[in-house]
Amino acid sequence: MNRLFRPIKEGFKGLFRHFGMSLSAISAVTVTLVILGSFILLYENIQSITTRIEESVQIYVKIERNAEDNVDAQTAQMDSIDGVATITFISKEEEIQNWIEQLGPEYEPYQSENNPLLDA
Repeated sequence: MNRLFRPIKEGFKGLFRHFGMSLSAISAVTVTLVILGSFILLYENIQSITTRIEESVQIYVKIERNAEDNVDAQTAQMDSIDGVATITFISKEEEIQNWIEQLGPEYEPYQSENNPLLDA
């Protein structure tokens, strides 16, 4: 039984006998673990941020429509692109309404034939 506890007893004797060395070793390990933990935390935060950015990317495409253009055909063509999740068509009338709601009534004169926006 004495054989089992002897290394533990000697370890504690050495710990208190060479307290300065023990303290420096403990502090070195603590600093190393704190630095490692900080880098792991930073890595995980960057991963989370980039994943959120990748999922929330939106591309706004303006379409200059001619008489022969078919919006459904263009939408189907864009939807066939790899990585495209959804496509939403917004007419220039809807877009000017969005501008008026977000930016104020100074854009109301553009609601009629003066609308400079394109379909998107």
